[in-house]
Amino acid sequence: MLHYAGIPGMKGILQSMLVLLIVLAPGCTNPRQDAKNHLLLGRAKLDSGKYKDALEQFGLAGRNDSIMNDALHLSALARMNIGDYDGAIANLETLVTKHFSTDSVYYALGAANFAKADNYLLSPGEGRVKDSLFDRSVECAAKCIQSNPCYLEAYRLKALAQFRSAKYAGGLATIGCLSKLDDSPYNHILRSGLKFKLGNREGAFNDLDAIMKASGRDTSLLSITYHWMSQFQLELGQIDSAEEAANRAIRLDPQRGVYYSSLGEICLARNDTSEACKNFQRAADLGCIHAYELLRLCRR
Repeated sequence: MLHYAGIPGMKGILQSMLVLLIVLAPGCTNPRQDAKNHLLLGRAKLDSGKYKDALEQFGLAGRNDSIMNDALHLSALARMNIGDYDGAIANLETLVTKHFSTDSVYYALGAANFAKADNYLLSPGEGRVKDSLFDRSVECAAKCIQSNPCYLEAYRLKALAQFRSAKYAGGLATIGCLSKLDDSPYNHILRSGLKFKLGNREGAFNDLDAIMKASGRDTSLLSITYHWMSQFQLELGQIDSAEEAANRAIRLDPQRGVYYSSLGEICLARNDTSEACKNFQRAADLGCIHAYELLRLCRR
């Protein structure tokens, strides 16, 4: 048996060669086989980050009824990667309607609704739009868990959507179930946020302190912990402490846009609109959608 695990890039090269051998095979005129070939080529494009090329191949594969469901599912994943959340949701809802609703389909549908809500620029009176998207995300994650009780990412998605839609007690219960399966410190960060929102401030800060002490050299974990701490402190009106924590998060991970957005909100609390707008712009430049909403304050 060939062993290529130690050769950088060799696995991808061999996969690409396999795809070419299949697609270019002479005499391959069977419609079902042609559709399978397009699906296989689309998966290779999807894995290599060529999402628009992948969509083209999945579209060709989906013309065959026997391949259509797989093509719709994979197309949804490609659409999510290019920010076409409406297209992804439409594909996945079609699969649910057709009763092709596996745990992975429900998870993808929940994730697509969450991503749309998270990237939704609100207009006046549209607050309920976000809530309904988060609610659908919770519903889909729950169905995924019902189908596969060990689907860890579905628990995280459900708890995060519950947090974002102010279903704090439900979110804490979800995290409790997840912690029995996986004791990741990232779960504890979300748990601290849920505790804080439910009024258990001491428990929330204790959780974050414990994570910091156990983080070691994990700068990503540490930066996220400082970010959440700054949010708690800002909500309590502890502006100096919030600013210090926010700056620590930025120093640990200067390419995460949401950290600058949070620092901008702290500047607003200081009535320093000029500095706030600079941070919102920096956050927007790094792809933080929430910052675009806050930039409206700077254009008035």
